[in-house]
Amino acid sequence: MLQAVYPDLRRAVRNRIAAYVPRPFAYVLEPLLTYQSPLRFGAWPDRLTPIAALASYAGPVLIVGGEKDVYTPPSESREMAAAAAHGKELLLLRGMNHPEASAAQSEEYLERILAFFSATLGAP
Repeated sequence: MLQAVYPDLRRAVRNRIAAYVPRPFAYVLEPLLTYQSPLRFGAWPDRLTPIAALASYAGPVLIVGGEKDVYTPPSESREMAAAAAHGKELLLLRGMNHPEASAAQSEEYLERILAFFSATLGAP
């Protein structure tokens, strides 16, 4: 289960910057932050790409995102689900932004994750 997860670091940083300044500035400012990643995370930004890992993961995956998320927009959550190799499910939480989707506890959310884990791991 991946909840409110970005497809790649560069887009994640651009989206976060664009939430506060016009998007063209986000494209200019993003490299200033992402190219610090070898020092901060020990890897270049092109290595921090969950979407690439999904393509080689053979198990089932549930992608959860918020319908109103500007940090990881619904289009990126859909892209993540499409990249999954097998057993993929997508849950876009109605009316939720990134922090709300990250901490979701709605009835819809709880029902879907319980159903996903029951179907993939067996009933509790």
